[in-house]
Amino acid sequence: MKSKIKTNKVLQAGMGYTIGNYLLKGINLITLPIFARLMNKTDYGLFNIYMSYEGIFVILIGVTLHSSLKNARYEFKNDYRKYVSSIEIVPMIMLAVALLIVNLFSGSVTQVTGLNLLTLDLLMIHSYCSALLQFYNADLSIDYKYTSFLKIAFFNTIANVLISLILMTTVLSSKRYAARIAGCVAPLVLICVYILFKLFSSEKPKYNKTFWKFGVKYSLPIVPHGLSQIVLSQFDRIMINNMVGVAEAGIYSFAFNINTIIQILVNSLDTVYGPWYYERADKKEFKQIKEVSTIYMYAMWCVIVAVMLVAPEVVLILGGKEYYESRIVVLPLLACTFFTFLYLLPSTTEYYLKKTWNIAFATSCIAVLNIILNYFFIKRFGYIAGAYTTLFCYICYFLFHYLMAKKLIGFQQFDTKIIAVLAVLLFAVLAVCYVLLDLLVVRWTLMIIFVLVNALLLLKMYKTGKLKGLVGEKNNE
Repeated sequence: MKSKIKTNKVLQAGMGYTIGNYLLKGINLITLPIFARLMNKTDYGLFNIYMSYEGIFVILIGVTLHSSLKNARYEFKNDYRKYVSSIEIVPMIMLAVALLIVNLFSGSVTQVTGLNLLTLDLLMIHSYCSALLQFYNADLSIDYKYTSFLKIAFFNTIANVLISLILMTTVLSSKRYAARIAGCVAPLVLICVYILFKLFSSEKPKYNKTFWKFGVKYSLPIVPHGLSQIVLSQFDRIMINNMVGVAEAGIYSFAFNINTIIQILVNSLDTVYGPWYYERADKKEFKQIKEVSTIYMYAMWCVIVAVMLVAPEVVLILGGKEYYESRIVVLPLLACTFFTFLYLLPSTTEYYLKKTWNIAFATSCIAVLNIILNYFFIKRFGYIAGAYTTLFCYICYFLFHYLMAKKLIGFQQFDTKIIAVLAVLLFAVLAVCYVLLDLLVVRWTLMIIFVLVNALLLLKMYKTGKLKGLVGEKNNE
């Protein structure tokens, strides 16, 4: 009975976080059909450049403290709530410092970013709110409390869209990128007031040297890791803007947002996979980890291949003819997402073993490689090169973590042969999709057959009990 309850709890949490993240982080994706038609390529490019900077300052202001929560739960046990309220003071201090620097050196910062002072102040506040929401979500996920996250996500989505649309059609009709920014910031500020009330009502925030030392020591190495991930995932659009043009940056950003369809699913499932892995690793159940991760990889591969087969139509539906040329960029970015997903599996081992400096080192090296490759290839081949340099870098990134996790734990937890086969088949599908790019009927027929065959195969696995290991049923029976 207990195992069945736990099964439902984990499965419901996975579904809840997926829906919530599509509403919260996928707001740009959900609203693409609306805003891609209301905003021209220049406005769309400017907004996405702003969001790229937001991704950078979320890490700097939040100091990636959310990453310390899973380990803090095991470290401090009964004092965990005190840890949460105490450590959240740090991002508040970082916000105050960031606002001070931006306003004192507004001329220099404006020149570097291309954003005016008001937008910069909004950017700092936006970044703090996003970091706090990330922190709160990580706290909720430890106990699979997805319902609170869903409520926040619904509110943010509705308010975000309504405020953006009202401003775009009234006072900011000539600066629609600014209306979109204001629509993102306003609801998040209200959400963060609510979150702070919830966090500090259970435990009053107090400085605690032990808590701060643990949190900063664990999280600080992840800051360069997070910044390097921004370089890998978003900095290419900044480089495209500077080297090619803002319109091309808008097209690339649109393609990247299509890729968000899968990336949000990956991040949502990882929110549940992380705590599950910690539980299994703590009990030395590595055989179970290998079995479940194999099915997990296969299922994610199926999703990515299915989307690749219908990518041109997804682009047309969400962006219209103006962004239709971005379909050639979407395909390599979708392939890139598979390796983004793969790297999360071994990196969870590094987090579990508190080897965060390894993660920071690897990401920093790959980010530098990405910048170098972008500089040479974007200049020569245009914005499409950004997708392929990112794909190559994520392959290298995954391989590093895969080998590092094996070295740290002493053996390979995952099925190397399966990973190799799936990777080769993914590149084959990528090539086929390019050949069939304008053959709609053929691609859709292949997609339908592919989905039906693999859905039946996964259903058979479930019925034979191979998926039960995900929630540890075998150990509870």
